[in-house]
Amino acid sequence: MTRSRPAIVTGVIDLAKRLRALPADRKMLSVYLDTSPGRLFGEAYRLAFRDAARVVRDQVSESERELFDRAVEDVRATLEDLPVTGRGLAIFWTGEELLAAPVPAPVLDEVAWGSGPLLAPLQRVIDDQERVALVFFDAAHTRIVTVALGEVETEVAFDDKSVPPRQAAGGWAALSQSRYARHREDHLRRRAEQTIEALTEMLRDAPFDRLILAGPEEPMALLRRLLPRPLAQRLVAVKPMEWFASEAELLRTVSETATEVERERELAVVNELVDAGGVGRSVLGLEATVAALNDARLAQLVISDVPLPEGGQCVACEVVTTGRETCPRCGGPLEPVASLNGPMIAQALRTGGRVEVVAGAAATRLAEHGGVGGWTRY
Repeated sequence: MTRSRPAIVTGVIDLAKRLRALPADRKMLSVYLDTSPGRLFGEAYRLAFRDAARVVRDQVSESERELFDRAVEDVRATLEDLPVTGRGLAIFWTGEELLAAPVPAPVLDEVAWGSGPLLAPLQRVIDDQERVALVFFDAAHTRIVTVALGEVETEVAFDDKSVPPRQAAGGWAALSQSRYARHREDHLRRRAEQTIEALTEMLRDAPFDRLILAGPEEPMALLRRLLPRPLAQRLVAVKPMEWFASEAELLRTVSETATEVERERELAVVNELVDAGGVGRSVLGLEATVAALNDARLAQLVISDVPLPEGGQCVACEVVTTGRETCPRCGGPLEPVASLNGPMIAQALRTGGRVEVVAGAAATRLAEHGGVGGWTRY
């Protein structure tokens, strides 16, 4: 059986754009797989694809089964070679090529065969992910870029060369200088209002979660003062940047800023948990957290990105344990695990909990208390 060309691996947003550009009547295989840490053990996500594909094959007409089998084989071979870098994976066989993207959020296992791609799960991920708007603003330029999932999503730019340049002192009489300054500020204010109008419209049509301002000090200070509450509440940083910055520079600035903000937020989460001290609805430390996890009481797992100690997981009932002999619940055999991070995360997601993986200073603080904790439902 001849395999199609190697998979084209791209970002989620670019993948959605490529798929929408394909003919709607083309037979395609759409595959979504949960590749969260707990599914990597034993390559469970590959087995899930195999089983789901068998179910779908029973529903495929005889005339299409040969084509379907070729598609399945191509995807199966791709899964053998494709490194897993996200918590989910999306793969589409189009008949001419394989398109794939790591998905930064958990997805349900799903395999679909039909005309055109199954886009709804992909679009849900895009809609649910955080968007960042970066605005460059100076005396003559406005450039607004929104970034989601590490990709530039939209870009709007407009210029106004009529804004007078800043006047150096000494060449004008004091009164003239004063009038000139007011004239310049009026121009800047109008441009700032125009920029805010564009931002507000963007916030309404494609809401963003965080706002970064960039540009020279004087125009930036004016724009910042005029921001209405919905925009001011989203402002997380003011950065120096040239209006002609490359896409790579924009993405780097957004990524670095997002990391800084995320580390601050994670530290606040850990500080609150540590201050609670394992009392009430909080749990702190490995043993207490494992117990709450196995009882399905954990509403939120807070876990360090630093490896936890080794342990085991029950083959039968999936209970996670710090021991490595037999399951404390059903007495069944345990599968040894080198670190409990993956199984604990998988168990939390399986029982409907949220997961907060922390790094940096937050991970260091949490390590002083066993590297893990959380909040219970009751």
